[in-house]
Amino acid sequence: LPRSGLESIRPTAVGDDPAGGAWWIGHLGIAATEKGWRGPTAAPPDALVRHVVTDKGGVIWGGAGKTPDGTLGPDEDSLRFSFAAPFFQTDGDGRVNVTYRTRLDGIDSGWSAWGDGARRDYSNLPPGEFRFRVQARDEAGRAGQEAMFAFTRLAPWWRTPWAWCGYALLGAAGIGGIVH
Repeated sequence: LPRSGLESIRPTAVGDDPAGGAWWIGHLGIAATEKGWRGPTAAPPDALVRHVVTDKGGVIWGGAGKTPDGTLGPDEDSLRFSFAAPFFQTDGDGRVNVTYRTRLDGIDSGWSAWGDGARRDYSNLPPGEFRFRVQARDEAGRAGQEAMFAFTRLAPWWRTPWAWCGYALLGAAGIGGIVH
């Protein structure tokens, strides 16, 4: 019975009950169960994006309140995402076992491998629109809802459409001057 609640008595022996249940005997107590009892089942863990900070320490997202527009300046090309899952179901040793996988749409080709690290760093991000996604799963392999943080990194001024129009005008004026 994964995560049945019986882990708290640290069972060492199980005996049959003539009435159709079972007796669990452990280091920390005795428990009885009825036939077909499955115990409480917690919902799978849902991930949350806690913080998004730049390499210079600027906080883009603090984890509470209204989500910002997520526009990064041209000099902000490195981000650290911190995430968590408010999940409190413990194993027999009292540990919470939650693993995470992440993905940055526009950079990563697929999801990362499941791991217990609760942060992810990205550097040298190109200009464009991105969505950081994170998903958590519990020890039984049940994955919860994913969290997402969308943001846009602006291009430097010399790579904006207005700059390209200026380059075209200067090029046309240069060619016109040579021809003239």
